[in-house]
Amino acid sequence: MNAHNRTLLTVICEAALEHKLEADLKNLGAPGWTLSDARGSGSRGGRSAGWGTDG
Repeated sequence: MNAHNRTLLTVICEAALEHKLEADLKNLGAPGWTLSDARGSGSRGGRSAGWGTDG
């Protein structure tokens, strides 16, 4: 079995950065990525993270 080194990069950011982030990933040669919505609540209040915002 051949072993290949991989790097996992996790980025947590505002939805408004989606288009810029995707452009940067393409320009940097990322072979692929996955985008996920996240929502939650905590000591700093609630957060909605829909990707509908243009940025």
